[in-house]
Amino acid sequence: MRIPLGPIVIWEDARCTLDCRDIDEALHKHESGNFSGSSIRQKWENLPFVHGKEYVISRHTDRNGNRFVLLTEFEDTCSTHVCLSRK
Repeated sequence: MRIPLGPIVIWEDARCTLDCRDIDEALHKHESGNFSGSSIRQKWENLPFVHGKEYVISRHTDRNGNRFVLLTEFEDTCSTHVCLSRK
């Protein structure tokens, strides 16, 4: 399953904190639908994507332990957001 990313929006806090190599790696996994490192809950959240869900979310940790989220929306247009996790 390939997930279209559309334009990629990296939020300011993520741009200032995360290493671009970690973002690239996470985007590649996200796009390919590779949720192998994800929790069962996250896999369940993304399962309806196949059935027309309006977003896909994946959670990642960078090399410095910072947690971040990729969110791809499919409502009117497709776009992917990179932001730091609040948890």
